[in-house]
Order: sequence, then structure tokens, then C-alpha cells
Amino acid sequence: MTEKMQVARPDTGNEKREIAVYDDGKLEIAIQPTWDEAVAQTLTLDRIGRNIAVWWGDWLNYMEDLFGEKYAQLIPDTGWAEKTLMNWKYVCSRVSPDIRRLNILTFDHLSSVAKFEADEQDNWLNMAAEGGWSANRLRQVLKGPAKEKAPKLRKVLVCCPECENEFDFEVEV
Repeated sequence: MTEKMQVARPDTGNEKREIAVYDDGKLEIAIQPTWDEAVAQTLTLDRIGRNIAVWWGDWLNYMEDLFGEKYAQLIPDTGWAEKTLMNWKYVCSRVSPDIRRLNILTFDHLSSVAKFEADEQDNWLNMAAEGGWSANRLRQVLKGPAKEKAPKLRKVLVCCPECENEFDFEVEV
């Protein structure tokens, strides 16, 4: 499937120029862009990358609302793993678009808070955004401090060679 993406030419504001052609496995550059067009195209690609998971998740939730169970017939045609799409769908059903903050955070941040209620999600996402936390950092904070493990002990029977008495000891392994 080939799709064309057009970007408004900055000098006129209304003329559209085809910058790139998107095809399976490649991006063909159709023209040599101006600097302003290159900046716009870069921001567009960044936006696509940051939002693809929520766009799919929202789309699948909408399709389910519209067509019920029948929506699942769309999944094999996507080329995405079903597990991936179902994760995106679940996260988007749980995390409101109003609090997603994908201009700052990633889908992994949203996934980390999806199990919480909306107010708690919003609080955690605020802390992550304000603190500049990576998704891994957010998951660590949500998990809490690591619990100290009690040392593993093993009983050892020792026989004294001089008195031939046996002694039980516990040693760390």
C-alpha cells in the first residue's frame, strides 16, 4: 500500500508539494524539500512515531463500539501482532486522551499507568512529565523499593575429627 504525504509549502501557504511516498519497508523522497519543508516533514514523522500506538488503539476501540465483535476480523489484515494491537487497544480504553501527554511522554508511560483509575493515572503521568522520568523510571517508582531478600541458609553437619562429635551449622548460600 502506498500513501502520499503532502506538506504545505511555507512560502505560499497553500501550495502542496509531495515530499515523500510511504511504501511497505521504505520511504521514497519525491522532491528535494526546502529547509522549512524538511523541518515540517521531520515533525510529521516524529508525530507519527509517537502516536501510532494510540491511533491504532483508539481506532480498534471505535471499531469495536461500531461493529461489536466483528471488529476483530480487521486484525489479521494489519500486519501487526494481535497481542500488540490488543495491548494498544486496552491502554487506550483505560487512559483518556485528555491526560496522555504524548508530546512529552511515550506510550510506554501510558501502558505503565493503565491499571490505575483516571485520577491516579493523571497524578503519575504528571510526576513523570514534570520529573522527566523515562518509562522505566516510572515503572520502578510504581513498583516501589526493592524488597530485601532474606539470605538463604543451609544446614551443614560438621563432624569434629578430634572428639567425633557432630555439630549443626547454618551457613549462607
